[in-house]
Amino acid sequence: MADHDEEWHREIAKQQFNRCWDLIELAERSPDDEVVMLLAAMTSRWHWGQIGGAEQIATGDWQGKAGGYAIQGPAAALIRHIEGSYSNIVGFSLYDIAAMLRGNGLLR
Repeated sequence: MADHDEEWHREIAKQQFNRCWDLIELAERSPDDEVVMLLAAMTSRWHWGQIGGAEQIATGDWQGKAGGYAIQGPAAALIRHIEGSYSNIVGFSLYDIAAMLRGNGLLR
């Protein structure tokens, strides 16, 4: 097996992770889609394991996120800059929405 650099592993991991999420988001999946989804998830995990430390893998923070949602949780400590609106990337917090509704007399 050829040695590959960190960027190569990162790119394959991202591609397969996104492929998996594309299939997860389908309204209907075929049995073949289910197999491809599982293989994409396992491939992504393996490649992340080649470049990530045991701590990153153990936290499971790499799971269940797509795109900007990785900025919530432990990965937030790695984010230096966001261009645009944080709430547009991850959504409004329920606490803030409830406070706005209370402030306008729409929620007790």
